[in-house]
Amino acid sequence: MSLESQISQLDDSQEFVRLCNTVFTAKFGNDFQVIDGTRGDQGNDGYVNSEKRILAIYCPIKPEQRTDKDYLRKISSDLSKASSLKESGNYAIDNWTFVTPRKLSNNVIVEMRAIGAGYGIMANHVDATYLAIELTNYPTLIEEFPQLHLPQIDAKLTEILKALSRGDAAIGGMQDSKLSDGHVYGSIEESDGDFARVITLRESLPSSDLKAELRGFVYESTDKVVQINALIGVLELYDPLIDDFDDVITMCDLGIRIAVDNLDDPTIKAYFLAQKGFIVSYQYSELSSQVGGQIAMGNAVGIQLLSSQEFKKTGDRLKQLQREFSDAFSEALEIVQSRGDAKGLADILVFVGNAAGMRYIHENSFGYDTQASADKRICKTALLAAKDICSQLGYEWGLINTMFNLANQIRFFGEEQEALQLAVKVVDWAASNNDQILLAKANALKDTLETGVIPDYMAGETRDWQDYT
Repeated sequence: MSLESQISQLDDSQEFVRLCNTVFTAKFGNDFQVIDGTRGDQGNDGYVNSEKRILAIYCPIKPEQRTDKDYLRKISSDLSKASSLKESGNYAIDNWTFVTPRKLSNNVIVEMRAIGAGYGIMANHVDATYLAIELTNYPTLIEEFPQLHLPQIDAKLTEILKALSRGDAAIGGMQDSKLSDGHVYGSIEESDGDFARVITLRESLPSSDLKAELRGFVYESTDKVVQINALIGVLELYDPLIDDFDDVITMCDLGIRIAVDNLDDPTIKAYFLAQKGFIVSYQYSELSSQVGGQIAMGNAVGIQLLSSQEFKKTGDRLKQLQREFSDAFSEALEIVQSRGDAKGLADILVFVGNAAGMRYIHENSFGYDTQASADKRICKTALLAAKDICSQLGYEWGLINTMFNLANQIRFFGEEQEALQLAVKVVDWAASNNDQILLAKANALKDTLETGVIPDYMAGETRDWQDYT
């Protein structure tokens, strides 16, 4: 989600006023007069002396329920107050700016200008687009608003792409992480017999019994190499319809702790951070969809199903999840880039791309066009960059795995034929290299693209992976 999109979704009036005051103070300095709106502002939410401009800052609690009439009622009231201030001689007012998170319709803008002209005041409107541009001009200000998260990822991706385009050695090497093809950590020689069993399980087709045995190794093993491989296996089998979110996040945190305290391997830490970012993104998307569905249903029947308190609580939770997945991805990317670990960078970019693609599906289904467009771009950018890195390194398994993930994402962008072409290549490679798991996944994707049939997971349907090997 772009910075502009995030600002447009703000529904906390105090936070929006704080954002506006911060932006206008940075832009105009002492020329901007901040007004304490808690003690009666008479329609004055801020004043730019040199422009003789008064601000009216408006952030509805439930913006999706606001009509043109609602906005015009607010505009008319605040312009009347501005006119009274002007006539009183307390303020010289030639200009009036209505500041909202979201855009207004053309009809509202036209009427607003006419109302202002009637008072001898030039009226205009600014929204999230303006505020996002100004925040970009003063990037240190973003740190004061941690809920505005994805610019971190956007900025990091831009930095990475620039480095790749100029062949920067800072991300051109193969570092000393022991994470090999298939995300296997270490080798049998470095561990006991349990290692071989864990790897055998991870190379087997998914099942509930397999996951349970891997979890058993996580709990019982004292060998950190065995434990870390079992953790990777458990997380690769993550099923949001079955697995407890908090429990899976605990698994991610355990992997991070082992990487730092026992293995001293930053790439493994980055891997588990990225895995955590992906799972938190999934939770964010699910919650966002639930809220979107309730709002849509409420609008259809004319009765909102969420109280203001519930809406705010859910909004706060979504902001928290946004911060968590943004921070996890940003830290993971920073680790591998700072180490010059190109192979690790490719792996992390796959997580980033898959998470963005997943968010796109939910955003697109509810008509959140701006957010969906931003996440679609992040998805493609990350996965294509990962593919290029793997190709340059000769990292064959990583390249094929990235191609599979790219195919699995672009089908949701309406690019089914392109996805099928990629899936066929992955099937051929997996069959030639006896990679049964990748073969089953790629065949299942190929079958879905050819037939359009997808199991109804919500109704309990599952795939028989044996059918796809």
